[in-house]
Parts: sequence; C-alpha cells; structure tokens
Amino acid sequence: MHLRLEQKMHAHPDTVWRALGTEFADISNWSTFVETSRAIDQSEVPSPWIAAPTAPVPGRVTKTKATLTEVLTAYSAENRSLTFYAVGLPRIIRRARDIQTVTDDGDGTCSVSFEIDFDLAGPLEIFGPVVKRRMTKAFAGVLVDLERHAESLDRVHRGSTAS
Repeated sequence: MHLRLEQKMHAHPDTVWRALGTEFADISNWSTFVETSRAIDQSEVPSPWIAAPTAPVPGRVTKTKATLTEVLTAYSAENRSLTFYAVGLPRIIRRARDIQTVTDDGDGTCSVSFEIDFDLAGPLEIFGPVVKRRMTKAFAGVLVDLERHAESLDRVHRGSTAS
C-alpha cells in the first residue's frame, strides 16, 4: 500500500530540514504523536538493515502506542531527503518505509512530502483500508506538528535577527 502526504509550510526549508533530518532523533520534542524518542547507535541497528553513513544518527527509537526502531537507510542533507524503515511494527504490518523530502518553494516557504509504503501480512490485507486511514491521520498530524514547530522557530529566528 502507498500513501503520499504533502504539506506546504510557511517556514524556511532549512528550519524544517533541521527538525526533520538533522535532528531526526528528537521528534518527540515537537510531535504530539510521539511520546519519547532517542537516537540509536550503530550497535542497535537491527539486522539486516544498514544505516546511511551520511546520516547524523543511524536511527531512532520512538514510543507512541508501540515502540519502534526507525533506521535511516538513505540520507541527503543536500537534497533535504531521507528514507527510514520502521522495525518492531504490529504483526499486521510486515514492512513500512517512509521517504521524507523538504522542497524549497521560495520566499522562505517549503513543501514537505511523506511517501509511505507498507505491506500488510497475508490475509490481514483485508484490513488495508482501515490501516491506511489510521496511518494517514497519524502522519498528517505529524506534518501539522512539524509545521507549527518550524514556524515557531522561524519567528524566534526572525525576531533575534531583527534587533
């Protein structure tokens, strides 16, 4: 199954990328969906995943209703893009990948896209529409939280440079 969510943000793309990519492990600082998060080190990367060598951390552990390990498998600060796989998902979901990209729209704004692919386990595919709706709602909430956080940081930054 595939989800694509995109949101325009009235924040500088570098600010958004810092929250999304550079500070990948700190998602719980701004997302209301994530209770806690922490960086993992290389020894915690589950097999068979290989962390992107250019990423600031190999991945993170997040706690929501479930505890997941999210391994950064691709990372490009230059392109403001990352890919991660979630490990430790409920049994209904066999695999989940998210590609997140920040695109500069000019005038201090940007667009953020989440390209999420997930596979459901065997006969549980019949629950696909329900899982898709829940994932769409959760990731849309993360985008709203990211926008609020980035816009707040931009206002603080503009205020400190105006004096």
